[in-house]
Amino acid sequence: MKNKVISVIAITGGLVLSSCGGSNTEDTTKERIVTRNVFSLSEDQKRVESVGTLNLLFKANGDIPYISLKDGLEYINLIRHARVSKDSSISLKQEENKATYTSTDNAQVVIDMQEQSITYNDFTGFLNHVQPYKDTYSLLTPFKGSSIHLIDNKYEKGNNYTVSLKNYSQIDIYKHGNDFYMPLTTYNDLFINPNTMTNLVYNFERVYLFSGNEIFSTKNDEGEDVLTTLGKSYYSRKATDPTVSKEYAEYFYQNICLNFDYLYGVKGLKGREYTTFDNYLSTKGYKTDLLSGNVKKMDAAYAYALSALKDFHTVASNYSPLYEFGKHDIDVDKYDAEKVKEEKEEDTLNLARVFSGASLGFSVDTTNKIAYIAFNNFSSVDEKALSKSSWTEEDLDNSATLFAHAYKEITTKYLGSIDYVAVDLATNDGGAADGMAYMLGILLGRYSIEIQDPCTGAHAKSTYAVDINRDGKVDEGDISLREYGKKIVFIDSHFTFSCGNALPVFAKLNYPSQVTAIGETTGGGTCVVRPAYTALGSLYNISGIQMLSKRNGEKLVNIEDGVTADIPLNDVRATIDRNAVAKALLEKK
Repeated sequence: MKNKVISVIAITGGLVLSSCGGSNTEDTTKERIVTRNVFSLSEDQKRVESVGTLNLLFKANGDIPYISLKDGLEYINLIRHARVSKDSSISLKQEENKATYTSTDNAQVVIDMQEQSITYNDFTGFLNHVQPYKDTYSLLTPFKGSSIHLIDNKYEKGNNYTVSLKNYSQIDIYKHGNDFYMPLTTYNDLFINPNTMTNLVYNFERVYLFSGNEIFSTKNDEGEDVLTTLGKSYYSRKATDPTVSKEYAEYFYQNICLNFDYLYGVKGLKGREYTTFDNYLSTKGYKTDLLSGNVKKMDAAYAYALSALKDFHTVASNYSPLYEFGKHDIDVDKYDAEKVKEEKEEDTLNLARVFSGASLGFSVDTTNKIAYIAFNNFSSVDEKALSKSSWTEEDLDNSATLFAHAYKEITTKYLGSIDYVAVDLATNDGGAADGMAYMLGILLGRYSIEIQDPCTGAHAKSTYAVDINRDGKVDEGDISLREYGKKIVFIDSHFTFSCGNALPVFAKLNYPSQVTAIGETTGGGTCVVRPAYTALGSLYNISGIQMLSKRNGEKLVNIEDGVTADIPLNDVRATIDRNAVAKALLEKK
């Protein structure tokens, strides 16, 4: 989904660190280990509850928290056991100058203190805690009871991948006693977060284990931002102008650079060429403020730097809990002007729907025999809602449920009176991948998606089908709209982005002669979004290392160039003009 730079989006938890490094009673001149409780949001979202403890090491006179490979492993295995099975674990072997993580799937990581490097023999396989890599490296792994079924998966591992820490002076592999340590934020970025969206983070008083769906704030009846239970815990500080030490500012900066040097999926695409992210930040003029030590200034500079990448997946989404929630110093006039202009143009087009008659939701034009399904984002599949025999207006705010409703209406009321199913994505900027996977099944039947890791070349081809009639299995009783003989049409614009881009891409790749694109070339978006955290505790989203891909001959390439319209419309406003769409479509009949 596009993350708009002119709004602040609270999505998930984060990391806050102060220059103190410990409580007021600790002797910060000495190397020390402090124990912190680890908390997670309860399943009912009503309380923050303890799930364990974690020891953090601080060097003498240092304020950067380190986590041991041994302690970190407990949480890696906690995630793995919860998402895979108790039999799927990672073990640790520590030697004089190096340590090795090995998974039950034989993915291995060597952490070399002498070389200050981390080398993965299967980067994708080790980090994929959702399922063992031998079973799936895919866009999503359907859970038990899901309407989406994974029919087949073929995975091919990539090359060895080495992350060198030698160019990051404040990030190191450190040995204390017999145990190896790494800075907590770096450890989270390299070993926990990339494929799981889970994060292990610290706010000085507590460590948090987040699964990626935490919300800090919500709107009250007056439309004001109010903190949730988690938000009150996380944003408890009231400092007006917090600062961090010079060393800590360097750590914050270098961890950002490491993420964009090694874990940014669209590096090199659409003008994002840079040798190192340090070079990019220096050239663009953001480095000084990022290293200033003034937390608000650092937050703001980072937001502006991400905006300048012109990547709608990559944006600062929330700000440091070292100061009061919402009290940041962001000046929207300093965002990338071209990016802001495009956002405003998209908003204008969406508002124009009110006057054009191209309303969101499901509608039928019986005169021209076209059923329309229009929505602006992809919702995650709500299995409980899908099990209902009918849906409320609130249910249909979920776009996956909207598709189930449209399918039922078409197949029970309009099967003989419509020829086309037109999916209106003209103002759609993406969302949940499982929602897209569900819609592909409703529209097409069985289909395949290819995905690659641009860092290593690892790739997989996954075949999915949807239990349309919800009888618990996928068989001949699950008949897609394509299989009913309906012509599938996508109405696209250059604003169509992310999953909005991927839906027509994969539809046309799987059934090219039975799918038509009308309007404009879609706006791209090829990587799955990864929520990540700066060392100031500020949340940002980044184009991750799961890259949706297609075949160009034998070569696997990204889908950033989108879908070219089979039936072009000369004006973007025509994409929300149902008369213009129908006329152009029927003329090409």
